[in-house]
Amino acid sequence: HLIEIPETLSVKQLADLLQVSAIEIIKRLMRNGIMANITQAIDYESAAAVAVDIGYETHLK
Repeated sequence: HLIEIPETLSVKQLADLLQVSAIEIIKRLMRNGIMANITQAIDYESAAAVAVDIGYETHLK
């Protein structure tokens, strides 16, 4: 699946986009050394790393 991710977005927005729980996103970010809460903005690189880990291809919106 190919998804478009904006330059920055919140953990909640990424969870909705990938159709997974925000907790799952937070866990995967933590594995990559990024501490974030559900409302925190993350950058494209961090979001794309999580999306690829889940099985998506990403494109910058």
